Amino acid sequence: MSSKLGDIAVSVSSLSKEYYFFKNNFWRLLWVFADIARYTHKFSALNDVNFSIHKGESFGIIGQNGSGKSTLLKIIAGTSTPTSGKVETCGRIAALLELGLGFHQDLTGIENIKLNGLFSGLTEREITEKIKFIEDFSELGEFFYRPVKMYSTGMFMRLAFSMAIAVEPEILIVDEALSVGDQRFQKKCIDYITNLLEKGITLLFCSHDQYTVERLCNRVLWLDKGHVKMLGNSRKVVAAYQESLKEKAKTQAQSFENPPIIIEDIELYSNGVRIDASKPLEPFSELEIKIKYHSLDKNELNCHFGLGIYSSDETEMFATSTAIENIEVKKVGPGEKGSVQIFFPKILLLDGEYTVTGIIQDDTALHVYHRLIKNSAFRVLMPRFEARGAFFMEHKWRLN
Repeated sequence: MSSKLGDIAVSVSSLSKEYYFFKNNFWRLLWVFADIARYTHKFSALNDVNFSIHKGESFGIIGQNGSGKSTLLKIIAGTSTPTSGKVETCGRIAALLELGLGFHQDLTGIENIKLNGLFSGLTEREITEKIKFIEDFSELGEFFYRPVKMYSTGMFMRLAFSMAIAVEPEILIVDEALSVGDQRFQKKCIDYITNLLEKGITLLFCSHDQYTVERLCNRVLWLDKGHVKMLGNSRKVVAAYQESLKEKAKTQAQSFENPPIIIEDIELYSNGVRIDASKPLEPFSELEIKIKYHSLDKNELNCHFGLGIYSSDETEMFATSTAIENIEVKKVGPGEKGSVQIFFPKILLLDGEYTVTGIIQDDTALHVYHRLIKNSAFRVLMPRFEARGAFFMEHKWRLN
């Protein structure tokens, strides 16, 4: 911690982190005691990372798995050390890193609170004063007094988040912890974080939920294979990141090797009647799109579903997913066949032929299990000329 940072809460300078892999423990000992590293493989998790975060700022970190996000947050939190470079912080830190980290499995929730409170530098009186708040906020009920080895990941998140905010941190670090648990409690946590931001707390927020990152954070750091890819306004950085993911997806083959679940078909209906491009729709018609799936796995799968609508020139007209909209994953049983539907009460697309793409993702919404592209899925035909362009927009003329 530094007291010379002024308005800066976190300063990261020329930060690098390297991990070494050894053929066996003999070579590991040689490296430790004799600095012989010729026979090791070196992995660079972070490479010359530089940025600073002002006090009271909400700062997001995005990037694909393996980009160095968690490594960076661990170093800032003080649970890991850098290979080179420097991190300075100003203010009391509370961090939600790996769920279950710092919990003793045989102790109860309340016992873990007391133990972690002492490690955090709180007095016994301060811990006692905060226990009621933690118990109420976590909503664990009788599990609050049971060993945490009985907890689900969602329960761990409830207890860990409640403990983190109870210590009244000046810097709060959240690394993917809010991606588990039920949606109502996730919303409760986000609302509380928003309230803390209004009070001037500094937030470091890492998540694959780009919508929440954009909503919560003023600035965003995009990490790519340990390097700073982009740093700036949250909307601009998130948009650039999404575009890169889209470009990467275009290069992926449409065939998937041994997928655990597949999309068998995409069906379209309007007013209960199945349609295709040979039966054009008028603008403002209702449209229902049904994604039919078939699980090929022997285990239950937690799946997110996504949908994209594209024009004939491959312009993305609309895209969404259950992950983007924070809808709970769908549990698909072994060998199960079924469907999910998305309903549009009124389509505002104008003249054109449109392609529909359906995807099935895992519960992190990062891995695509399967994708199906239905070319020329439907056509919109305007019976009389009313407007040009891609969408119809409600409007009124005033000529006086």
